[in-house]
Amino acid sequence: MGDVVVTVKVHVENPDNIDNVLGAIKEKLQVSDSAIEELGFGIKVLKVAVMSSDAEGSPDVEGIISSIDGVSSVEVESVTRV
Repeated sequence: MGDVVVTVKVHVENPDNIDNVLGAIKEKLQVSDSAIEELGFGIKVLKVAVMSSDAEGSPDVEGIISSIDGVSSVEVESVTRV
C-alpha cells in the first residue's frame, strides 16, 4: 500500500483562533502543508494537506479535524496518491 495526501478546507468558528486550530491539527495528524485563505469580509479558512496511509484502517482525517475545539466544518477537497 502507498500513501495519500488528503487536502481539506477547515472553517474555523473564530478567525482569531486559526493558529491554535492549526496547532491542534498538527498535534493529531501528519501535516505536509497548510495555508490560510481569506474569503472576504474577514472570513478565513484553513487549507491543510495531510499525509495518510491508503491502507484499510487509515485515520479518518475529516472526523479527527471535526473533533477539534473551534472547528466549524471540514470539507475534503481532494485525495491524491503519492
